[in-house]
Amino acid sequence: GVNLSYSGKFVSFNLQPYYLTTQNKEVEDLNRVGLFTPLYDVRHKHGTPYVSSGLRETQFYFNYQEFGFGISNANMWWGPGLHTSLTMTNNTTGFPHIMIGTRREKRYRNLGFNIHYVFSQLDKTDKNPYYTALVGTVTFYAEPIITIGFNRNILSSDRSNGKEVSKFSAATILFRQSINIKDTHQTLAAYFILDFPESGLKVFFELGTTDRWQDFTDFLNYPDHGIGSIFGFRQYGPF
Repeated sequence: GVNLSYSGKFVSFNLQPYYLTTQNKEVEDLNRVGLFTPLYDVRHKHGTPYVSSGLRETQFYFNYQEFGFGISNANMWWGPGLHTSLTMTNNTTGFPHIMIGTRREKRYRNLGFNIHYVFSQLDKTDKNPYYTALVGTVTFYAEPIITIGFNRNILSSDRSNGKEVSKFSAATILFRQSINIKDTHQTLAAYFILDFPESGLKVFFELGTTDRWQDFTDFLNYPDHGIGSIFGFRQYGPF
């Protein structure tokens, strides 16, 4: 692989053409069923040898003073943990998407913020749903450093109704009160990070829900349905 990056006042991009080949020899099938089939210890490409090439982790943005818009197929990592986020830890091949928002954290005195909107159609999955997301963080640079973050993710499709969702409806679904698309699935998460730079310690808490929100009375009556939480810490430095 070769990585070429450029960052200018109005344009920034990252190109990473790659070529991959492997013998892809037969391995024992562990015969898992259901949710446990997509684990990393079995192969999913049965051609021998396996060859792949193209562009990965590629981004192109028009930007000005850290705000920008553009296209990308780079991985996205949201949340306070590394492999422990409740929503987006995309450590596989990135998917093409449109991004609008801050390219990096925007600072004003002791306040920093980051926010972006993402839109894509997942055309290699069942029913080819649209993916729409809004993610943001606000950081207070004090002692300790405090970060509050949120993200909302929506998959929308209407294939079970025999209809096609328009791109406009899917792209604006985050900003509408009512959602009339039948096959809509959401996650909503918020998190809190305490960062102690001198000791290298980060402590975080994340709370998320998968409630569809169309029937808010169901959420009020059964708030524990679809709720998940994570409490964790990371300690940087030896021991």
